[in-house]
Amino acid sequence: MNKEWISAHDNRVRQWAHKDQYDHLALDGIQVGMNDKFTQTSLKGVQAVADHPGDPKAPAAFTVNCRCVVGFEAKRDANGRLIRNGI
Repeated sequence: MNKEWISAHDNRVRQWAHKDQYDHLALDGIQVGMNDKFTQTSLKGVQAVADHPGDPKAPAAFTVNCRCVVGFEAKRDANGRLIRNGI
């Protein structure tokens, strides 16, 4: 499985264009492995590492009032078939 960052897609989403320290719109659609983390470096050079939107282990400027969600997608092989996890 992969997990995907999904932004709220409105004018309140954190964006560098709004002079926010992090840009959640830039993270929209980014997929990482289930055990991997989403990462982004702020305008001040502080790296945020999060398991999911709103992760309490990430910097407050990255998580407070975040309305993003995480989605999940099954991995597929080159033929489009679901990859079994060996169970």
